[in-house]
Amino acid sequence: MPAPAAGIRLSTVVFFPEGAFGPTNNCVGIGRVLLERGHRVVFVV
Repeated sequence: MPAPAAGIRLSTVVFFPEGAFGPTNNCVGIGRVLLERGHRVVFVV
């Protein structure tokens, strides 16, 4: 994970996707982008 730039506050984002594949797939894509930006991503299933 890359180190954050000075002054940038990183977040922990929690996803609670419902049981259908569509919302879950969307959350995975969004989570991947957030991870690439250095945030922590958690899925509750």
